[in-house]
Amino acid sequence: MSDGSTRPLKPGERRSSPLSREEIENVIRNNKDDTQSCFESLLPQDAKIEGKLYITFDIESGGKVANATYNERRSTYKNPKLAACIVDKVNNWRFPVLTTDETLQINYPFHLISAEPGSPEQNEPSLAPAKN
Repeated sequence: MSDGSTRPLKPGERRSSPLSREEIENVIRNNKDDTQSCFESLLPQDAKIEGKLYITFDIESGGKVANATYNERRSTYKNPKLAACIVDKVNNWRFPVLTTDETLQINYPFHLISAEPGSPEQNEPSLAPAKN
């Protein structure tokens, strides 16, 4: 459709994505330091943290991110300050130009996990893409 909207799918029909999963994961992986800085600055270093934090965002046809939001309902780790920091970072990401004029909506789970107390990685919490 010329206005950038999408038509409803027919039963059994699947829409092909204008970006591959690998292209999306590469951009997220390349921006890990940004999201990691949110994790390190906002969470207590000695806390045992584990869960998923979902961020929903649109990728516009030119590759620009728009409308990034915290999906608290789907998140298993609830931290609005951490989510706000990550949303700010995600809003500045750039993806490859889409192969269509449609906007691609992503609901991405970040897996949060802290190291076990006493381990060498204890002071290095991580924020990584989660596997669904």
